[in-house]
Amino acid sequence: MKRRSLLTFAAAGLVAISLNAGHALAASPEGARALVENVSVRLIDLIKQPGPPQSKVGPLKSLMEETVDVRQVAGFALGRYARGTSPDQRDRYVAAYSDYIARTYADRFSEYGGETIRITGAQDFGSKGIFVNSEVMYNGQPVRIGWQVQDNRSGQMKIVDINVDGLSMAESQRADFTRMISGLNGDVDAFITQLQSL
Repeated sequence: MKRRSLLTFAAAGLVAISLNAGHALAASPEGARALVENVSVRLIDLIKQPGPPQSKVGPLKSLMEETVDVRQVAGFALGRYARGTSPDQRDRYVAAYSDYIARTYADRFSEYGGETIRITGAQDFGSKGIFVNSEVMYNGQPVRIGWQVQDNRSGQMKIVDINVDGLSMAESQRADFTRMISGLNGDVDAFITQLQSL
């Protein structure tokens, strides 16, 4: 699996977060570490299920909608263009974003080559949340994956960002979306339509 593919595989972890026990735990290094370990297992189990990528879109989207604050993550990805959106635009965008993420990463599951994630530590950074460190061996070399975990407004632990060798997936996605919308002359409606077709 190429490093770029590994990056997108890791990003699927942000979408496919699911840990029922996490709903009752405040974010702590121990709880965050358990969350990431559980995410890794459940994500790999989904990837290994037989069937074409399209068959995994539904389960992946269900996991995402159950456990991720999709509106917050989608809003961050929209960047500066979020400020000018109407409530109707925001609702349509969030729905398109959710579908797009599920389709994109379910398709990329086919690139998985059997790698496993090893947790190496967790540290509390206060208001920034808990950062869980892990690594994946790729071609005999360790690839560092960091997971940022925070409590949401309901007190539920959520992964809000991951980075691979220092590259933030949230920032990368925001940069991609900004370029796409800029190419459409800032037309968010046109971007929503484009997102629906990808």
